[in-house]
Parts: sequence; structure tokens; C-alpha cells
Amino acid sequence: NWTAINAVAQIVAAVGVIGTLFYLALQVRQNTRSLRRAAYQELLNHVAQINLVAMDRDVAQMMVHARSGAAGLDEVDQLRWGSWFFSLFRHYQNAYDQYRAGVITHAQWEVIGGRIGGLLSNRGGRESWEAMAPAFSPAFRQVVEQRCPRPAPAPGPAARD
Repeated sequence: NWTAINAVAQIVAAVGVIGTLFYLALQVRQNTRSLRRAAYQELLNHVAQINLVAMDRDVAQMMVHARSGAAGLDEVDQLRWGSWFFSLFRHYQNAYDQYRAGVITHAQWEVIGGRIGGLLSNRGGRESWEAMAPAFSPAFRQVVEQRCPRPAPAPGPAARD
């Protein structure tokens, strides 16, 4: 009855292989979740670092003045503003790319990318984005443009009558 013993051994081996595959699948799933959480946490940490810059009073004042347009800033502050703004939007593009790749969820992307419209709601932010937009991917530029508040159109001749 070696045939029967061989058949039982093959069944036991097959069950063992299937069990191993389930275990590996579980480990891959847990690892993927951990990597996604770590990626999201890293994005949040980067936002916190960028925001810490504004804790300095001189930087905060420069940022307030930049809202009216970079032309009102001296050369040093224009450089500081431009560097900060570019760094922030490079971070947003990174977050968007991670969202598109499935690394972070839609809700997580919205937590991070939800600030874009507010940053572009003033003249300085809008001017800075328009100057820097070509440095970003077309897909990200489209997302930013969709989130960008548009100024109200001037009333036409019929509205003035």
C-alpha cells in the first residue's frame, strides 16, 4: 500500500503548500499596510516641517506680504518665498503621485492636498503658482487648476445697466 501512503503524503504536502501561500499572502498584506501607513506619516511629517518655517516671525511676516504678490518683496524675501512655495508644491505633487500609485488613500490625499486652494486664493499664491507650474507634471497641474479659486468675472455691459 505504498500507493496509498504516497497519495496521503501528497495531500499533506499540498495542504502544507496552500497553508504556506495563505501565510505569505497575509504577511504581504500586513507589510503593505505598514508601508502605506509609514508613507502617509512621512508626508504628514514633511508638512509639519514646512509649516514650522512659518513659526519664525520674520518668515511669517514675509509670507503675509507675499500674499499681495512677490513684487512687493525685496530680492531676499522673493527668494525665500519662492523656495518655500516651490518646496511645498513639490511636496503636494509627491503626495498626489503616491495617491495615484495607490500608496495613500483618497481621504489621505484630501487631508494633504486640501490646502492647495487656500494657498492659491490670493494674488501672491496665484502668481507664484503660474510662474512655477511648468516645473510640475501635467496631471498635477490639472489637479491644482481644478482646486484653484478663480476670481469673479467683471460685470459685463448688461449687468451695469
